Amino acid sequence: MSALEPLLTEADAAKIFNLPTATLRNWRSRGDGPPFVKIGAVVRYRQSDLRDFLEAQTRNTPSYSRTRGKRATDWIKGIASGGLKAGAEIAKPLLMSWLRQHLGLP
Repeated sequence: MSALEPLLTEADAAKIFNLPTATLRNWRSRGDGPPFVKIGAVVRYRQSDLRDFLEAQTRNTPSYSRTRGKRATDWIKGIASGGLKAGAEIAKPLLMSWLRQHLGLP
């Protein structure tokens, strides 16, 4: 049987990502972030899980728009559904035209 991988504390994981520990806690409460191990009330992270999570976050292009931190796709869906008001009156016709042309939407 192989040896178990050493587990890292929440503080260790936060240092690796250069983030506050509160960010890791927020991610866990939302179901985001790297996988973690919970032993009783203690939270630990595998180094391999942190590495895999970091690899999955690597992007070649930006995935966020300038719409208050929302993902661009969420913003587009919001405009298409009429859910966003700020600027939607102007952007919706342009967006819907683009979606029809490029994605074949009615």
